[in-house]
Amino acid sequence: MTIQNEEVKNKAAKKRSKWKYREGFGLLAALIIVGFILETITHPERVELPQWPVNLMAIGGYILVTAVIFYSAKRNSFIRWMHSVPSTIAAVSSMTVLVLVMGFVPQEDMSGSVITQLGITHLTSSWPYLLVVLYLITVLTFTIYKRAYPLTWKNAAFLMNHAGLWIVLVAASLGTADLKRLSMSLNEGEKKETAYGQGEAKYKVPFAIKLHDFQMEQYNPKIALYDIREGNVFDAKQTNPIRIEPKLNHQIGSWSLQVKKYLSTAVKEGDSYIESDKRGAAPAALVEVQHTGSRNISKTGWITCGTRWMDSRHFPLSRRFAVVMTRPEAKEFASEVTIYHKNNNTEEDYRLVVNQPYSFGPWKIYQSGYDSRSGRYSKLSVLELVYDPWLEVVYTGIIMMIIGALYLMFFGKRK
Repeated sequence: MTIQNEEVKNKAAKKRSKWKYREGFGLLAALIIVGFILETITHPERVELPQWPVNLMAIGGYILVTAVIFYSAKRNSFIRWMHSVPSTIAAVSSMTVLVLVMGFVPQEDMSGSVITQLGITHLTSSWPYLLVVLYLITVLTFTIYKRAYPLTWKNAAFLMNHAGLWIVLVAASLGTADLKRLSMSLNEGEKKETAYGQGEAKYKVPFAIKLHDFQMEQYNPKIALYDIREGNVFDAKQTNPIRIEPKLNHQIGSWSLQVKKYLSTAVKEGDSYIESDKRGAAPAALVEVQHTGSRNISKTGWITCGTRWMDSRHFPLSRRFAVVMTRPEAKEFASEVTIYHKNNNTEEDYRLVVNQPYSFGPWKIYQSGYDSRSGRYSKLSVLELVYDPWLEVVYTGIIMMIIGALYLMFFGKRK
């Protein structure tokens, strides 16, 4: 009996050893190739994943089907190999390659491009990515089933770690179908409850937003030596352009630039500029320029970047060079808004600042843009509304992974 048992074990071991790393990477390569073929056939349509509640039903069906397959055929050599180390490494490696490709290849479709037809410029919604993720999730699923019994503390930590990763992958993949990025443009004093998505699709959101005031703080503009012949800023060893400061003295090539007077908001008066807080006023600077080389040139003149209500003005030095002022860059812009919640008839005042969104439930409201032509005088604010109901599920999975990893780190080696 002992000899027969040993023979059975040896035969089983030989069966299990038929599939190793080579077969794992070969299988993943085949899946990726099949994905590229499907992507080419279905181009330019992207993979459309099911939305709520169909995606939740699909998850439940997947768990049921894989459980039946695993527990009815868990002694099958292929099923055993699916949750083995070679299969796992092949799956994780393939996923890592796809993530690296996403990092190096801009995820923006290019018309007529081969890499776009293969789905490489929109990997997260492509067949190759979907098939690799599905395979990795299946490997994790079988691994979880294998360690689910007996349920010891060590197994519980292992399960929490792997179940957390499973939740992250599933929620991040299927959850993209429910993710919505909407845009809402508001003028001061305007109240809206509608926003627009991709393709100008109109959505009614479960709240309303009223814009009270849009505010902007700007950096000082920059002064530059402009090469008229080349049609761009003169390429010099020194900084060009450079931000304007009162009494600035700066050398660009053979030209010495000195700011004699700087007005942050000014209007034209005759051939000069005076300080003013009128709407449409622009930064202006009186600049003295000297040529430090063989030419005996010394000039003084005004420059301004202008606004949509006031013309810009440059300062010509020669047929080739002129001194110009660039448009000031936004330092910070914000919207004073009131958000009206329809579900509980409450309202809340909030100051929306870039990278400081307003969050409630699955919604985040971001300060996105403004009327760039008007600049600091903009009365228009552009908000981005992001709806992501699966984000908290992803966070839950991450927390589970951390708890499982910490337990294994500190207590996993104890007997």
